[in-house]
Amino acid sequence: PISIVPIGEAAEKEATILTKELRWKGYEVDLAFQGNAGARMKRANKINAQLAIIVGDEELANQTVTLKDLDQGT
Repeated sequence: PISIVPIGEAAEKEATILTKELRWKGYEVDLAFQGNAGARMKRANKINAQLAIIVGDEELANQTVTLKDLDQGT
């Protein structure tokens, strides 16, 4: 699965939209709103997500996301 990790209130809205789009395309996506960023990343590891998509204020400002390959640890 893919884990979406929003950081901040504005990012949560965009993360919800991204989650819906990816699910519509057939991807298995987990979206976590509880806890801080560290807790959200631990959840991603716990569910054995292959990829974390991090959406925060900086990413929103640059209209980007940060990808973290959880299988490779990068």
